[in-house]
Amino acid sequence: MSTEARRHLGERARAWIDASLDEFAIAVESEGVLSPAKRHGELATVAALLLDGGDNVRAQAWLDLAWDRFGSGELLAREIQTQPALAAVYPAFRRHGYRSAELDGAVASVWDRVDDPTLRLLLACSVAGTEIAAPWPLDQLVDDSIVGREPPTWQVDDRTAYVITHVVLFLAPTRTLGERHRRYIARSLPAWLGRFAVAGYLDLVGEMVMVAHALVECVPDSEWQVLVDAQEPDGLMPFRAAWRGREVPARLRFIANYHSTLIAYAAAAMCAAHGA
Repeated sequence: MSTEARRHLGERARAWIDASLDEFAIAVESEGVLSPAKRHGELATVAALLLDGGDNVRAQAWLDLAWDRFGSGELLAREIQTQPALAAVYPAFRRHGYRSAELDGAVASVWDRVDDPTLRLLLACSVAGTEIAAPWPLDQLVDDSIVGREPPTWQVDDRTAYVITHVVLFLAPTRTLGERHRRYIARSLPAWLGRFAVAGYLDLVGEMVMVAHALVECVPDSEWQVLVDAQEPDGLMPFRAAWRGREVPARLRFIANYHSTLIAYAAAAMCAAHGA
């Protein structure tokens, strides 16, 4: 797998995202939790992670756009009141100089309303390295989580795999993931990548590639080839391989695949930033 092929994959994914930015802002009641706030939160989180690794003009533009569409924080603060998980988005902005006293207050109001251990873990990981302090000890949360329990590789399903990838990527900017946990994830990563690649779970393959680079590694060409082969001619990366070429309404095609396309760009950009 050539560097050129990975670069081309990333450029096509970026072009698709840029062409779809108006779709990110469209609110459709029937889509439920797949709201513009969720989409812009994901855009901002990925953009901030790429900026943590160095200059990225496109990522900066996306972060600016997301902040603007969140009303310089006002709309995000409002959304956090009904969707506490969105509090994990604010640190992405805060690390790069976007501040809001209203958002500070909204995030502080979340802690007493979160009982789910997984959500506590992800929120605490997201604020690590910022001036925002979660009320729970991060090390204990990680040790008590799927990461700390270190289950056999084959027991990690797609749901728990997403928890693992988010823990690593949230903690990547501050490099605060413990060495024991880093070793477990690095040791398990090849098997997870192979498993999700064979299953055609392309969104998770992309996230696992990002995790590898957050651990300062790269992945075998075979996993990159899975992504290159699955990418649509217009740059879209299907969420699952079975979606490739599927005839569906344009809005459904966007909703199902925008995240995997964003992740495909991020994976390629992180690879390029590491000179792989």
